[in-house]
Amino acid sequence: MNPNEPEYFYQRGMVQWENKQADPAMADFDRALALKPDLLSALVSRAQLRLDEKNISGATADLDLADRTAPRQADVRFTLAGMFEAADLLDSALSQFDLWIDNHPDDSKMAGALNGRCWIRALKGTDLPKALGDCNAALRRSGKTNAAALDSRGLVRLRLGDYDKAINDYDDSLKLAPRDAWSLYGRGVAKLRKKRTAEGQADTEAAERLWPKIAGEFQRRGIVP
Repeated sequence: MNPNEPEYFYQRGMVQWENKQADPAMADFDRALALKPDLLSALVSRAQLRLDEKNISGATADLDLADRTAPRQADVRFTLAGMFEAADLLDSALSQFDLWIDNHPDDSKMAGALNGRCWIRALKGTDLPKALGDCNAALRRSGKTNAAALDSRGLVRLRLGDYDKAINDYDDSLKLAPRDAWSLYGRGVAKLRKKRTAEGQADTEAAERLWPKIAGEFQRRGIVP
């Protein structure tokens, strides 16, 4: 009855995606965006679908347009931050977290956003005192049950050379998430730097059994035992 309404194609695409029909979903997102190139919901959904398919260049194009389209205060910037991180576009992810945090001071997702910004800075190895402040703020909001924030703070402290506190954070994180390869490998690096060689090797080897690429991820960030 109305074949030129982009929202209809977007909505059908979402249903098909939920039904694990990725190709028809992509076709509908493409059609919606052909009709309305700045349809924010379709841009974000197509970007995520492209990320799932490892089409990083296509996802990046959609994310960049979504960034230009969304209002500065839009809640979707929380989602965009995570997607930019998934595309390994850390500077863009950091910018999204900055915008979201500045505009949502009382939001229930604040602990997640603060941890996200801490994690991005930890990965980049920049502004580490600010990263530590964000992780501390996230943990004040969520308590010691936030394994992700403990892991993030462990990486910050590892970067800062505060190995004892890094190990403590990783210990606490692994009590909550014992199969987290990032925490295991990070704790292993900290122990190796403390000359606790056998313990450190046990942790790094356990992490690599869980995720064979974890050593490469740390090395890519400039962190080696």
